[in-house]
Parts: sequence; structure tokens; C-alpha cells
Amino acid sequence: MLPPTADARFLAELTSHASDLSEAASTVEAALEAGEESPGWLPLTMHAATAYVRPFIHSNVRRRLDQIPEFPGVLDEWSRLHRMVRQYRNTTVAHSQSGLATPVVMALLNEDAAVGRVMAVTVSHPMPRAIAEQLQQLIAAISALVDSILEPVAVRLEQQLATVDAATVAAWPALDVNHELDEAFSGVHRRTQQPQVRLYWHVERTQR
Repeated sequence: MLPPTADARFLAELTSHASDLSEAASTVEAALEAGEESPGWLPLTMHAATAYVRPFIHSNVRRRLDQIPEFPGVLDEWSRLHRMVRQYRNTTVAHSQSGLATPVVMALLNEDAAVGRVMAVTVSHPMPRAIAEQLQQLIAAISALVDSILEPVAVRLEQQLATVDAATVAAWPALDVNHELDEAFSGVHRRTQQPQVRLYWHVERTQR
């Protein structure tokens, strides 16, 4: 790995944001391919909104995308949709407090017009396809802005390191890779500036 210079850390930070946006793009594309009638429409559009918003909310390991000076901000033509998707994520996906998912207690009447049964249902309204299509365009627009910042940093690093000899490269830090069983899978480990990767493996235990 590259030594943790300012440019290397910046490139890692931008790549982290680009990864979230790529996840959002893949998920909304899967939703549009599945269609509004698919059982996957609601969870896929919800996840697309969540992944899109991640770069714009507080993190303990990176700056918000809109706090990076090189980021020009969300273009005016997308600002209304951007705010709406953030609200949707905050009130409907991350917290169950939106009118888009409303619990209703109902009485079912019998043939005598008396209450025969009481039941409760949640009336939910998923993201409309037209909004999902706009979200797909928004994600592409923000991704292009991130790429326009990321690429010059990568080129600058390549130019700076073009004359580094093999002995110097050999002394650079290696990626710290840990192996664990899948039963230990957890998101409790916080990302650090010195990257650590955990690979989870499944082992079939058989009796002899």
C-alpha cells in the first residue's frame, strides 16, 4: 500500500464516497430492472436511498462529501430531489416516523353490521418509479463530480511516485488481512487510517 500521505488519504476518502455511490447506482438499477410490482422494489429502492445519502451524513472515519472543499456541491437542478431523498432516508428508511408507512387499526363488520373482528395493518407507499428514475440520474451526476475530483489526485500520486525505486516500494506497509469464521461476522470494528481487512470464511463441520 502507499504510505499515508495527504494525497493518499484524500484518495482513500474519495474512493470511499465513490463506493457508496456505486452501491446506490447498482441497487437502483436492480430495482428498475425488477419493476414496481416486484417484491424487491421496496427494499431495493430503500437501500438505494440509504447508500446515496451516506456520503452526506456524519461519519467517524471520513468527512462528509459536502464538507470537502473540492466538491462543488449538489447542482441547483438536483437540489430539490437531493433534499427529498435525504428526508426519505431519515424519516422512512432509518426511522419509522413517516406518513409513507402508516399503521391503521380497523374494524371488520359482520353481516349484522356489528364489529366482528379487529385488525391492524400498515399502509405503505413505496418510492414511485418516476422518482427512482430521477434518483438514478442524480446518483450518476454526483458520481461524475466525485470522479472529477478523484482522478487528478490519482494522477498526481502517479507522477510523484514515478521515480520511486523497488527497494522503497518493498518497504511500504502491507495490507493487514485477518481471517475469521463467518459466525464471527460483525460490523463492530471501526475502519482505521491503516487499512485492516477481515475475510470471513464458512467451514462445514461434518461428523465422522
